[in-house]
Amino acid sequence: MRQRLLLGIYRLTRYYAWAVLVFFLTLALLSLFFLRNLPINSSLQELLPRNDSLVERMQEQQKQLEDTEEITVLLHLTAAPPSEQAGIDELKAAAQQIHDAICTPSQTGDATCGEFIWVRYQEPPAPVTPFSFNLTDLENGVAALKAEVEQLNKAATETPNLEEKFGSLTKSYNDITQALDQLLSGLVVFSPQAQQIVNLGGKLNDLKSFNGSVYTILDQLPSKLTEAQAEIDKVRQYLNSIEPQQASSIDDGLRLSEDKQSLLVSVRPQRSSQEGIDYNGHVIGIVRDSIQSLHFDAQGIETGLVGPYVFSAESDSEVRRDTSLATLITIIGVLILFMVVLRRYFYPLLATFPILIALIFTVAAAKLFFGGLNLVTAFLPAIVLGLGIDYGIQFITHYMEERRGSRRVAPALRATLLIKGRAMLSAASAASLVMLALGIIAKTAGLSQIGYILAIGVILSCFMTLVLLPALIIAVNAVLGRRLRSHPPRPWNLTGGARLIIKARWAIIGFTIIGSIVILFPASKVDFKFVDDNLQPTNLPSNHVSQFIQANFKQGPNRGNVFVFFVENDKARMVTEQLSQMEAVDRVEGFYKSIPEPENLEKIKGFLQELKSLDPVTPLQAIDRNLEYLHRQLEDADAIRSGLAALSKELNDGKNQVSNSTGDEDLASEFSSLRDSTDRINTRLGDLQEAKTSYTLGSALFSLDDLIRRIQKAQSDVPTPETVDDFVANPQKYLSKELQNRLFYSDPVSGVLKQRVLVYLKSEWLWDSRKYGQFIQDASIISPDFLGLPMLRAELEDYMKVDFKWSTLFAILIIMLVLALDFRGLKLRGATFFSLIALGLGYLWMLGVMGLQGINFNVANILISPLLLGLGVDNCVYLFHRFHDFRSQKALNHGATAKELIEQSTSSTAIPIVANTLAAMISFGSLLIAQTPILRILGESAVIGLGFMTLFSLTLLPSIISLRR
Repeated sequence: MRQRLLLGIYRLTRYYAWAVLVFFLTLALLSLFFLRNLPINSSLQELLPRNDSLVERMQEQQKQLEDTEEITVLLHLTAAPPSEQAGIDELKAAAQQIHDAICTPSQTGDATCGEFIWVRYQEPPAPVTPFSFNLTDLENGVAALKAEVEQLNKAATETPNLEEKFGSLTKSYNDITQALDQLLSGLVVFSPQAQQIVNLGGKLNDLKSFNGSVYTILDQLPSKLTEAQAEIDKVRQYLNSIEPQQASSIDDGLRLSEDKQSLLVSVRPQRSSQEGIDYNGHVIGIVRDSIQSLHFDAQGIETGLVGPYVFSAESDSEVRRDTSLATLITIIGVLILFMVVLRRYFYPLLATFPILIALIFTVAAAKLFFGGLNLVTAFLPAIVLGLGIDYGIQFITHYMEERRGSRRVAPALRATLLIKGRAMLSAASAASLVMLALGIIAKTAGLSQIGYILAIGVILSCFMTLVLLPALIIAVNAVLGRRLRSHPPRPWNLTGGARLIIKARWAIIGFTIIGSIVILFPASKVDFKFVDDNLQPTNLPSNHVSQFIQANFKQGPNRGNVFVFFVENDKARMVTEQLSQMEAVDRVEGFYKSIPEPENLEKIKGFLQELKSLDPVTPLQAIDRNLEYLHRQLEDADAIRSGLAALSKELNDGKNQVSNSTGDEDLASEFSSLRDSTDRINTRLGDLQEAKTSYTLGSALFSLDDLIRRIQKAQSDVPTPETVDDFVANPQKYLSKELQNRLFYSDPVSGVLKQRVLVYLKSEWLWDSRKYGQFIQDASIISPDFLGLPMLRAELEDYMKVDFKWSTLFAILIIMLVLALDFRGLKLRGATFFSLIALGLGYLWMLGVMGLQGINFNVANILISPLLLGLGVDNCVYLFHRFHDFRSQKALNHGATAKELIEQSTSSTAIPIVANTLAAMISFGSLLIAQTPILRILGESAVIGLGFMTLFSLTLLPSIISLRR
């Protein structure tokens, strides 16, 4: 069957070369058009089986999980501000600019943020509950306020009502002035005050007492005002200690760094970061464009982004850059290698063309059947190039060998297709079947797609080489003619090396046995760490931003380490406490995290009841009345001073009149004394006016009125014991809609209201498989109903471990079957067994070196096992087929021994095998320069494995075969 297929290919390419080229070139162009905007899905959910229960639960609870994700924008002042408050104001203004750039006001007044739910630069609102009180502060505040109320009541009792005592000073002094004027003019109609003055000279002492009291009040007003302000501040301080702690200004809720020179702004997208790379890049692009439009650099503000969305988008960009660079290096490296091996420049270009076409078709098949690439298959183009060039090297090497035998182009191609084509088909079948088995067996979508895509790539590479390469050679020879008819250069002569291997066969076998025993110990140390913190890209901009935040803020940004526990209300307190005490937990957020212990509830209710019974308002109102009276008098100071000036003049006239008419010196002295006291009051009022005491008094009145309103509201808001009990039992009744969505969850099946408890896992527990498993086990005992994005990673890891074992086992079985069927006609007993020995030892030594270098299997290099076995079997197939060809040429090898035949086979196949291995090494080795650690580890593991596979294929395998007769 293979013979007929190969003859058909020869006839097709021999007589319809141009048609074949035009057909496949047209198909390639159509495929490239189909591949525009090739999607790469980064969601871990896409790597898991479709019917996975965890994925289904994740999808059901997606909204709850999305609430734990956000984009964090860092704003940092590059220069120290003039003052701390100036820096805060500058950062707050910048944050508001970001908000306004992303969100636009709607007709209702709320901001509409398009792809985002909200943009905020404050801490999210905390539950305002009776339990927002600090128990110690509440106890101390109630005691201090109680003592202060007693002092205020005592002061209010001892202090007279100034308005009742003095009335209006303007009216009082005007009445006195009018009475004196009437007295001195000889009138007999007196006011009560005037009647007291004229009865006897001694009665003027009443006016003197009145003046004395007024002067005392005015003289002591500044100090009394200071004392009153102190009392106001003291009551306010006590009130602050017993009021629920809420942000009184926007600065109180800002997410500032410890040095107050950096601010975090949170942006919540509408959908989860697990939506995929395209969505993550889209929302990140909106945020970046909005920030760039604000030109913060000119304002002295640095910006940075971090969060699951940013990390995903930047990681994808890094992987794309690495894979593109690796593909370019692979193409250039393989071309140079091909030119060195063949010592020709044109044929390597011809051999590369079919592989590039095969690569285009392979990626197009990936998009057609799987919708594109994913995190695991994104680096396959470079690998397909490295694997596919194997067939071009084998074909061109044998073709040049046929041409050196003076055969013309067509006969040389026919011989190459019929002789080398069989080995190529066998090798490709073995490799593709191994990959196909991986695709069929693997439960994880990631590994399954790798298997299918590589199987398609291997078959297409072989097929395109067998079809396109002969057509290209015929077409080019038809165009260039004699310029390609020169004899190919003589091949590299490796006969001496092959002879040396056969001579040292016992040493090689002995060294291999001893070395394999020694290498067993480090090989057993290789572990499975499919996802590790050390495997994440380290040079991403978001990593530097994250490190800065962790160093300057109390806690770092969320990078997907959150677990959401759904807990019944009556168990929430216990679960929250137990989770908080776990060693693996960094912090816990939830409703009952802010509620005190049950034994403190009764104390709180008692203090709240006592607080409700206190009455600081009545004595404060007494102070307020007196301050209000004094404020009115000071506001009317000009009129009072005018009345005092008139009274002073009347008193002076009275003194003169008494002295002249009656000669009563005592009475005259009383008039003089009253005039002096009146002048002192006038002067004091002038001093108070100059000191703007009225403004200070007005400010104190405003502060006192505000304090009285606060006290009245606070006392009316003080919950009763019944309210406290109801809040504990039914907290959702007292919370805003946002807080209800954040803290509670209604089970769609049972309708039971459950609390959401957010648990942030420490990074060392997140990335260590053993520790992570211990956390999951312990957490399941506390509360079995919980979800977290890290669980997808762990689920993927468990699936991949199983897939790794089964794919390796089936790869071995398939290789045994393919080799047994292929070697059946070679009449070489034990060929399959010997091939497996070489493959197994190469794999063992690869594990040993990985163990010595501390390399473990991860999400990328897990495919090394089936891949290396598939590649390694190619070497065995080519070697045994070459051995069969030499043995079949009886005329040329009459009487040749097995030793001589294996020397010829090894020397003639060594160059293609080494070239194939070096090409694959270039393909995988190009990943060593990748900035993504996981790709570097893949490249390193593959290079080690390829090296040992080839080493044992060219040394141990010939040594064993040469021992047979």
